[in-house]
Amino acid sequence: KFVETCLNELQNALQLRCDELIDIFSSKCVNLGKKVKIIKNGQEKVALAVGISSDGGLVVEINGNIETVISGEVSVRGIYGYCE
Repeated sequence: KFVETCLNELQNALQLRCDELIDIFSSKCVNLGKKVKIIKNGQEKVALAVGISSDGGLVVEINGNIETVISGEVSVRGIYGYCE
C-alpha cells in the first residue's frame, strides 16, 4: 500500500508543470524566510533563504546580494535559532 501511494503521488507530480512543483515545494519548505548557514568550499556564510529557483536551487540573500545555492551544504538549523 505504501509503494502504491508513493507511485500514485509521483504520477500526479509528473503531470504538474515545473512552476507548479516549485510552488508546492516552496509552500512546504520550512527554511524559507529563515537564516541558514551555507557551507561551500570550506567557507561558511549566514544567509536568508528567500525562495526556490526554477532549477530547484535554494535562493538566498547574503549581505544584500541574491545567490542561488545548487551544491554544497545548507544547514537548516537556523530555523531553531542556530544562526544569529
